[in-house]
Amino acid sequence: MVSKGDGSSGLLVWSFGMLSMIFAIMQPIGGIAFGIVGLVLKSRFKGDDTWAKPGKTLSITGLILSITILIFSFIFAYMNPGLISQIQGGY
Repeated sequence: MVSKGDGSSGLLVWSFGMLSMIFAIMQPIGGIAFGIVGLVLKSRFKGDDTWAKPGKTLSITGLILSITILIFSFIFAYMNPGLISQIQGGY
């Protein structure tokens, strides 16, 4: 990504970081994807922008939160196999 002086690159990194945080709670796999994209964009961004550093922080936080929620979801599903059959429609 090319460095621009208008701040749009940093705003893009921040946007993906914020989407990572939102999707971390709603759908952790989406949070992981948006977090990785935000970090890749930050690594390609060569400039000093006020939006880029908070965007990187949001991306890392969203990535950690997504992975944590995903791990706890798998643990919860493993510990409660009867709940899975109820969700699928079995009684």
